[in-house]
Amino acid sequence: MVLKLYCAWFCPYAQRAWISLEHHAIIDYDYIESLVVKEKQSEGHNGYEKNPRLLEINPKGLVPTIECSPDYLTLGKMQPNDSTVKLIDDSAVVLESFVCMEFINSIGMEKHGIAEKDLMPLDSSMPDAEKWDKE
Repeated sequence: MVLKLYCAWFCPYAQRAWISLEHHAIIDYDYIESLVVKEKQSEGHNGYEKNPRLLEINPKGLVPTIECSPDYLTLGKMQPNDSTVKLIDDSAVVLESFVCMEFINSIGMEKHGIAEKDLMPLDSSMPDAEKWDKE
């Protein structure tokens, strides 16, 4: 299964994950535009239609959302939990933009094997995803 990024071109949070994937160009992924703006803004949730598969794997319908093979969790050094990394059907699902960035960066670093491609170098001045999520 190719990694799938459920995204929205106008969402800065989703763009962080998208930029991370582009930075690590060796990660194959499918970009799935998931919030289609409606012509009539009075229709739909907040004036856009959400991708049905996005709503299946992330009932809140928030972007970015990553869907991939559970094998990617090992490569990305992540474990399923109750909030940001889930197993749904035969897929792993990663939620929240900062966690998606960490996940992508871990996979990219594992595939590249070189520190120069690290988007998130270990530095005590940078928060980790859990601390960031609580702030």
